[in-house]
Amino acid sequence: MEITELKNLSQGSRIAFIRKFRGLTQAELGIRCGIDPAQAGVRINQYENNHRHPKEKCLVKLSMALGVEPGYLRFYDFVDKDDIFHLQLWMLIANDPEDSETLQMIVNN
Repeated sequence: MEITELKNLSQGSRIAFIRKFRGLTQAELGIRCGIDPAQAGVRINQYENNHRHPKEKCLVKLSMALGVEPGYLRFYDFVDKDDIFHLQLWMLIANDPEDSETLQMIVNN
């Protein structure tokens, strides 16, 4: 498997990381989320570059399309203790992208 880079821990970078891990284009992901095909790639690009943040309903669709728990894609505000757990897993991946055990925890629900 080709190692996918996690640029940073932003919401957009995490969406891009899992999308690439799943082998999807931005347009394919957008279409799977029910976004108009003419706008699908543009919208996902905006999310991945943090120009827009998906609303809750779209975040759930993104997580379903990517096969991960919504918590891994949320914008972390650290109000919920789960934010800290999810962020710690992402930090492990950022420090060691070949850490297959942690990666499997994220992508296998």
